[in-house]
Amino acid sequence: ALELDAPDATSELVHRTRRSDGSWCWLQSLGRRYTADGDWRIVVVSRDVTEEERVLEALRESERRYQTLARAVPVGIFRIDNRGRHVYLNERWSELTGVSIEDAMADPGVRPLLPEDDGKLHELGRSALAEGRPLQLEHRIVRPDGEIRWVLLQAVPEFDASGALEGWIGTLTDLSEKRASQQALAESEERLRLALEGANICTWQWDGQAATVEWSANAARVLDLPEGEVPTSTTGLLT
Repeated sequence: ALELDAPDATSELVHRTRRSDGSWCWLQSLGRRYTADGDWRIVVVSRDVTEEERVLEALRESERRYQTLARAVPVGIFRIDNRGRHVYLNERWSELTGVSIEDAMADPGVRPLLPEDDGKLHELGRSALAEGRPLQLEHRIVRPDGEIRWVLLQAVPEFDASGALEGWIGTLTDLSEKRASQQALAESEERLRLALEGANICTWQWDGQAATVEWSANAARVLDLPEGEVPTSTTGLLT
């Protein structure tokens, strides 16, 4: 209701009312209390804001869906302006980086990037912008506790109506497990290579469909053959 208890008070209210055809509409009513001939009176002006309310409700619904999606996805989501300041971060970004959303939004200097990767990111960002392509980069972040993690950054630029750069929106995907698996595989392969070298053993792999053989790198030495003259087919190997 309009609150007009005090002399010369004004009040504004957005409310629904029923039209003569039975449908509902939204009105914005502005009331003012005034005194005339010793009596106080109220004048109210109303205008139809139904379409505006529909647009606002659509925006609110879109924002609700966006927030739900941002909470559900397993990646960090960020938006930065053209000065590098964070304007939006989801909870997963905070979990991944170890930096609170409040701290990152309040201080543009809070950047979880490893210093040696920072310059590379800026350079690749400029190149992506100049070439009109999305930015994609695997890089390291350092959490406040000193832990270093590998992440995949994917981002696209945002432009205003005049075509000027407004900033970037993108995601961070945790690659820690993938990198750990790759490192473990590389170490296992290196141990196998050293074991074969120490035992003077070579290995080969047969492609049955192509009838070709792929040898380990030490095959020529083990077989006492000139470099590059190891057999390339199964001839003599499977007989």
